[in-house]
Amino acid sequence: MSEQPATDAATTDVVTEGRSGSGTVRGTIRVAPEVLIELIELTVRDIDGVAELRSRPRRQKAISETAGKCYDDGKVRVVVLGDQIETDIAVAMRAGTNVAELTAAIQKQVARAVERMLGMTASAVNIYIDDVVRA
Repeated sequence: MSEQPATDAATTDVVTEGRSGSGTVRGTIRVAPEVLIELIELTVRDIDGVAELRSRPRRQKAISETAGKCYDDGKVRVVVLGDQIETDIAVAMRAGTNVAELTAAIQKQVARAVERMLGMTASAVNIYIDDVVRA
């Protein structure tokens, strides 16, 4: 499956309580791919130990890409499967940063941001360490 055009949107169904007390209101949230990727990029940039986002190496498409919508800006790749998100992220880390702690922090923070801001679940957060840079 090829990458989706910029006019396509990630979609998830959400349930919220109505203001009038008349019950439950159902709706669909559509998030532009650029917003989805920008949310992830902003989250990663704020993590201590990340020097910068980098261009990811191209790899073979995962099985999930054939079933879901794929968005890619070269640094972050996101596959949306219903209300689940899989993402690949490439970063340069600062020298002296513990790799295991950094990658765990990236996975935790991205999953938290996706859940809190989009109501979606990060089923996979794959990280590629591209370089180590001196601060």
